[in-house]
Amino acid sequence: MNIPDREVDRHNWETMTPLAAAIVAAWVVDRAEEVRRVLGERLNWQPHRQLSLRTLLIGLQMLGMVGRRSHHRQVRLALRSLPFAAQRALGVVDERGTVVSYRQIEKAMTQIARILESPTVLVDHDHDKADPETGEVFPCPVTCPFMEADHDWFATKFAYAAMPEDIPRALDMSMDWTDMQTWAKQIFRFEPDAVTDPKDVDDDAHSAALTAVAPKSKRPKGPLGPDGRPVPSKDQDGRWGHRSARPGVDPFFIGADNHTLLGVPGRDGTQFAAFLYGAVLVPASSYAGDAAMKLLRLARYHGVEIRDLIADRGYTRLNPDRFWRPAHLLVEEVVMDLTQNQAKPKVDYTIVMDEGQPEERVVRIARIAGSFFTDGLPEELTGLERPARNADREERERIQKLFDLRARFAFVRHDRPSPDTQRWAGPASRYAGFKVRCPNNDQSMRAAHKRPLTSCVKGVQCSCSEVVVIDDPDTDRERQRHIWGTTKWTKSYNRRTVVERGYSDDKYQVTNFNRASVYCFGTVKHSIYYSPIIVARNIQVALRWYRDHDMVEPWGLDEICRPDYKLPPELGGVHVVEDNLDLPSEAEPADVVEEGAASAEPAEEGDEGDEDEDEDEDDNTDRPARPGGNRKQRRAAKPRSRSSRPPDKPTKPPPRRATKPDEQ
Repeated sequence: MNIPDREVDRHNWETMTPLAAAIVAAWVVDRAEEVRRVLGERLNWQPHRQLSLRTLLIGLQMLGMVGRRSHHRQVRLALRSLPFAAQRALGVVDERGTVVSYRQIEKAMTQIARILESPTVLVDHDHDKADPETGEVFPCPVTCPFMEADHDWFATKFAYAAMPEDIPRALDMSMDWTDMQTWAKQIFRFEPDAVTDPKDVDDDAHSAALTAVAPKSKRPKGPLGPDGRPVPSKDQDGRWGHRSARPGVDPFFIGADNHTLLGVPGRDGTQFAAFLYGAVLVPASSYAGDAAMKLLRLARYHGVEIRDLIADRGYTRLNPDRFWRPAHLLVEEVVMDLTQNQAKPKVDYTIVMDEGQPEERVVRIARIAGSFFTDGLPEELTGLERPARNADREERERIQKLFDLRARFAFVRHDRPSPDTQRWAGPASRYAGFKVRCPNNDQSMRAAHKRPLTSCVKGVQCSCSEVVVIDDPDTDRERQRHIWGTTKWTKSYNRRTVVERGYSDDKYQVTNFNRASVYCFGTVKHSIYYSPIIVARNIQVALRWYRDHDMVEPWGLDEICRPDYKLPPELGGVHVVEDNLDLPSEAEPADVVEEGAASAEPAEEGDEGDEDEDEDEDDNTDRPARPGGNRKQRRAAKPRSRSSRPPDKPTKPPPRRATKPDEQ
């Protein structure tokens, strides 16, 4: 689609007409064939039903591209905004002129939500689930291919369906989570202990858990949910969460945590499209390790092999047994940032070489930021700290050079990475290429003088040239390919900014997915209505890729977005029987009626966001179009006076002024 550069850079969707959005949405829904198959088997709708599952999903996926909020009513309005012949082709208006009602869409979306709450098993476990004698449930191993069709699978499936095949997929991914605030208002009291999930209590890295001073409030104490945490609002899945402090934004919110996986540039700087490869929604302040592992399993289910996984400090603090060790079996390398406590020098390791032999030796190794260093590391390079946030470019480069210098004194891997035991070669050994010069190794002293010199004393045992086997499970979550703080690590980790730009697109640039964007309660419905946001973002990323690489996009949006465009006989697999489709909304047949208006069922319990959507405000597109111009221009074109008011609203007489007796 030919959009000016200014609008493309701002991700403006104003030029995406409803017809163009319907074409793209139909293309996405047809590619998500597994979703239609799984839902169709459980829904068991009759063949003669007017509202088909394909039409419903097309209207759902149109919301993000036409800039509508996420709600059942907006799905209907998006379908009703299409040309009349397109509505006839999709079944929105049947041969008798009956229009799909709001209650039909609401009931269908409620059925889909219930199906995703009790998901269908797609791939069963390949191991025994429990001990037949004792009944003890076995934990599911990382290599188990188990997958079920739940709400996260629903949103992720549409994310992959919105990626064109002619655009290369990224090999490196960045993982992060952000807040997703619920529409419900706070009813009960704020409790600081509810911000941290009870699963994190046994984790040492979470010992410095989030603390806050609860403001004085007269609100009552909220009830406890199934997870043992208080429910602060009518949204039964919403929990108290914490987000990054920003000016004018409350750091505490009620809602869910949205864990996402985005593609980033490659190791060598190769650019890839920043598609969103998955999304997992969990109640706020839930354990992030379980959501992150589910995100990686969803990527494996769709055939994505991740080479580098980039994560921030929110994931670094997680328990290695519950996230980092299993994650190393699904990805090749992990690039992460460390907290201030993790980057501090730890106690030296004392390793006994040739134990029990006459020439028994003692080797001391220092552990800093997940890497092992020789005991000959100079003192001034031991306690390096990260640059301050307000540091200028020169200060950052100076500190990075110190980190690069300290990396010369680090041990290197002597064989392939192993999760249990790993062989390491000293920096002054020939296996490490004599990175440093050590007085106790004459061969290393013959290297170039520009290589740093250790602080070892000749004749005193050191670890500069040793090859040792270290079994240290405490450094699994800090250990990575590039040493933390170096220039190579900084360049690799800075690729993570793609995730922050992706969240900016979702909340401010491409779409407006903030509080009150979803008028429904529950994590399942939030995931259903988050899928249009994912589709809109991935389609926008694809359009930018086609524009930057001079490629032809597969939807033909250049022709569709023209004002004089006429719909062809066939469009996206939908056969259209009308030729002239530029009919205004008031030119539709007068005998169009709302089906199901008299026999509408009451709203389901729990759909608080749908109770105020009655038939009296069901459809605004059936009304005649308002004249153009703003409110002042319309008022000037048709002035209203007291005499022009309708007879059913008579003008009230002015109130009589009370008079005193002497005035009468």
